[in-house]
Amino acid sequence: MRNLIITQTIGEGHNFIARAIESALTLRGEECRVIQLFGYSEKEVARQNNLFLNAIKFFPHVYEYFWEKLRERKSEVPNFFIKRVIKKCSKYLLKEISEYSPDKIICTHNNAGAIISYFKKNNKISPFIKTFGIATDFCAYPGWESCVNLDYLFTPHLFTNKEYIEKGFKETQLLAYGIPVAPKFFYYNSKSGCRKFLNLPKDKFTISIVGGGNCLTKASSLLKQILKSCFDIQIVVVTGKNEKEYLAVEKIIKKYNTKNVLNIGFCDCMEKVYTASDLIFTRAGGSTISEQITKQVPIVFRENLIINERINKKLFVSLGAGVSMGKISDAAKILQDVLKNRNLLKNIKNCQKTLKQENSTFNIADFIIKTS
Repeated sequence: MRNLIITQTIGEGHNFIARAIESALTLRGEECRVIQLFGYSEKEVARQNNLFLNAIKFFPHVYEYFWEKLRERKSEVPNFFIKRVIKKCSKYLLKEISEYSPDKIICTHNNAGAIISYFKKNNKISPFIKTFGIATDFCAYPGWESCVNLDYLFTPHLFTNKEYIEKGFKETQLLAYGIPVAPKFFYYNSKSGCRKFLNLPKDKFTISIVGGGNCLTKASSLLKQILKSCFDIQIVVVTGKNEKEYLAVEKIIKKYNTKNVLNIGFCDCMEKVYTASDLIFTRAGGSTISEQITKQVPIVFRENLIINERINKKLFVSLGAGVSMGKISDAAKILQDVLKNRNLLKNIKNCQKTLKQENSTFNIADFIIKTS
């Protein structure tokens, strides 16, 4: 069977999910092809990503205003932004679908889901092609109301389904299989083995600061705050593709003349970083949270998050599956509490177990394969 996976570079989360599904399907012997929503032009792919990143970085209030307004919509008629996406991408996607002739289409972004839903409603693609969406946050993101003509939508958890039903999905379309993560996150790694891999002492309390793929929340500023407090710990810093942040962390290491900080730029072994960590400071994107609770690492959600991340953060903190930072100076108090009372970490892990979706990626892949 041929599986066409459509993703969109809006940060890296949706791409991670696309690759996770591709990997799981390939391991099952399926044929896959992954394409970008704006893949007719590499420049346009980059431009769309930069528009998103600049909006949340420089105009967060404007971004949140439109996000909230559009989230209130219940009509499947595409909103203004999705209409523009349909206009720009329809010709390219129809060409890709015609040439590849897929049996299944999987959409890892609501924009892609909206176009495929539009194609299905207007008989622009074969009715025999089975179509799937993958929701990537623990809240219903604006735009999914325009995806109701997809055959199925994979959701993060049963408690999220209510929002999607309110947006027009039928209960039979919704499959609460979890947000897919790369298969490597399901495999067991020992803490001591991962610390050895990272060249870290095996017996020292370890925290990780993860800035996300673009490090929109500065890792360097948090590192400085923690080093000022002189805790007897070791620290792993992941700055992603942000070279400026990487260099800023290097500068801090030299300033404090510290030997207990490992500075990593882009990292393709996050499953080992998570396993090596006793505590992680992070943003709150849906795919990132899913990776972390799969590896059972206690989470501290950082400050200054975008609106969907704040919703994710509020949910997980309310369920006891993470700790909240309201401001960067909270880090020292959180670390102090954790180091004095290790049961706090144990309690977080126990709460995470109730939210963890076992083998989400393989379960999604198996359902896609058997659907005809």
